[in-house]
Amino acid sequence: MSSRNSLHVPPSVRARLDTLVNGLKAAAGDALDSVVVYGSAVRGGYDADHSDVDVMVVLNDDARSVIEAIENAVAVARLSARVECMVLRTDELHSAADVFPLLYDDVRSCHVVLHGDDRFSALVIHDHHKRWRIEQELREMRIRLRRVMIDHQGNDAQLRLELGRKRKQLRSPLHALLQLLGNPADDDSVDATFAAAAVRFNVDLAPFAAVATQHSTDHSTTEHIAMVAAGDSLRALLAATIDAVEHLDRATDGGAP
Repeated sequence: MSSRNSLHVPPSVRARLDTLVNGLKAAAGDALDSVVVYGSAVRGGYDADHSDVDVMVVLNDDARSVIEAIENAVAVARLSARVECMVLRTDELHSAADVFPLLYDDVRSCHVVLHGDDRFSALVIHDHHKRWRIEQELREMRIRLRRVMIDHQGNDAQLRLELGRKRKQLRSPLHALLQLLGNPADDDSVDATFAAAAVRFNVDLAPFAAVATQHSTDHSTTEHIAMVAAGDSLRALLAATIDAVEHLDRATDGGAP
């Protein structure tokens, strides 16, 4: 195994990953290029009760016969250890870096290779592609947040759950934006990313963090006030980050139109 980081999963999950790799090798043969783990299982923050294990399965050949052959290994891994496999083809890694810049950059910066060659470390991902994707994800999140607030008015428990999901979803574009602005987080974790964002954008994220990271069965007025404060905190962050990405100097975009 080669790696740029280490796996942060229980031995039982590591054993399931080994089983997945062996199953893929047996089923796909020479069509299997590499198997890569990324996300919280490598970056940190993995929770055995709630987290998925994110895996890239890279194939040299995605013929129907190959896809059908690996189905069992992928299904067993998903059902036994919440291993979620994204199946890519080797020749589309570089050509798709412009449309998946944040995902590929996230994998490039933090991954473990379980089998085959490291195809991600050498990927070239341009800043202007990252900037476009960052803005798209931030704007989509702001649109979806409005709908969440509408749909879950009066249901503070569900709202807390949705805000927790938003915190995890926001880590990637927020981390990438901080890098482009020259204010990178101390590491790739969610906590470090939000700590850096609070300083860079001068936004009080404590209300959002408290709601998004804690479970509560409180149905009092105090809980509702906490939800309102958390929503306001997140909206302030989205407003500040969207403004920042809009004003990034286009001269740094490599001359992109």
